Amino acid sequence: MLRVVTPPPRKKTTTGLLLIAVSSAIVGLAAFSCRKETPPPPAEVNPLDAIPLRPPKTRTPLGAGAIATRVVLVETPAAAAAASTVVVGMAGKFYGVDAKTGVLRWQRPGAPLLFRPMTEGARLLLPHVEKGTGVVADVDPVSGKTKRETRLTLAHRDTPGAIGVTLNTAPTAAGNVIVWPSSASLYGFALDTGKQLWRYDSEGPTPYRRFQFGSEPALVDAGTAYWAHQRGLAAVDVATGKARWAWPGFRGFALRPVLSAESVFTTSDKEVVALDRASGQVRWMFAPEQLRFEHLAGEDMAGYSNGVYWFVGEPIPFHYWLLFLDAKTGKGRASAELFGRGLIGSIASDGLRLYARLGEWLIAYELATAKPIWRLPLGGVENGSSPKVAGGRVWIVDSNGNLIGADASK
Repeated sequence: MLRVVTPPPRKKTTTGLLLIAVSSAIVGLAAFSCRKETPPPPAEVNPLDAIPLRPPKTRTPLGAGAIATRVVLVETPAAAAAASTVVVGMAGKFYGVDAKTGVLRWQRPGAPLLFRPMTEGARLLLPHVEKGTGVVADVDPVSGKTKRETRLTLAHRDTPGAIGVTLNTAPTAAGNVIVWPSSASLYGFALDTGKQLWRYDSEGPTPYRRFQFGSEPALVDAGTAYWAHQRGLAAVDVATGKARWAWPGFRGFALRPVLSAESVFTTSDKEVVALDRASGQVRWMFAPEQLRFEHLAGEDMAGYSNGVYWFVGEPIPFHYWLLFLDAKTGKGRASAELFGRGLIGSIASDGLRLYARLGEWLIAYELATAKPIWRLPLGGVENGSSPKVAGGRVWIVDSNGNLIGADASK
């Protein structure tokens, strides 16, 4: 029979307790290391990081950050020694900047309500509204000196109880005529005298409740002003103010019109329409189920090139897509989602590339594919301007009031 012998009890020592504790710790660590732990989530990748940075060619401080107009480039004849001039309006002043060096040439006061500068041939015209009156200054682009300043005489409406109108949309120069829209009417003024030549009143189904937002600047070509307002679009004779034709349409939200040789492309709040330039007849309509333009209203977000009409739409709120249509048939050709959701202001294009302000970045894309090419920081999302392509550069005012010129090439 087996007998179990119990050994005598051991005397406990400090060393023994320490060894026991260490052994327990080792066993515990071994057990812990054998457990299957959930790995930490991967760090979120910012797609912006993959887009190369583009340094600016010029950076011109203009003042404290404020909302600015889009720039205009005034070309100087090749025989002249001076370079061309970039002109922009911001915070009640117009500024002229050397297009090559970025050196500030001049500044001149306008008024709190400024509009984008205009060119008519070699003339630089600076429009603003002063105490309700439209003013157009003819200015030397190199020196900034005033050649002539014309105050426009706006006749009061002839309807009972009316007290006048507000010129709240950017004007367009058409020879010796300034075509200047209000919310509901289009006016023609003589550039030299300021006399009102005519008035065209908009017609269409859109209620007037949206008119406080203004209309669109007129596109002028071959003696006709194509004006998109909130009740549709009209083709108006620049000399007489008579309508050649009018297309009525609900335009609660819409993009600015675009011209080709045969058509004028415009939108309602949820469709693209191609109208015959001569007659105003509808050539085609493009209206997929979810297409909207709600957050793109009143901006340059479309263009025409080589038989293709392209535009930025919003099939999902705050998701912006670049869509391509056959300009003759209206059939969709391709589409691509633009990177980023914070689209600010208008876009610009040179026919090959598209330049968009997305959040605090200016981003260049290939127009045909919407592939991002480069990015440039703007310092923030407030203030500044939309981009403008001129003279081989993209011009934009950043959030801190700096006029930036960046190389537009790839």
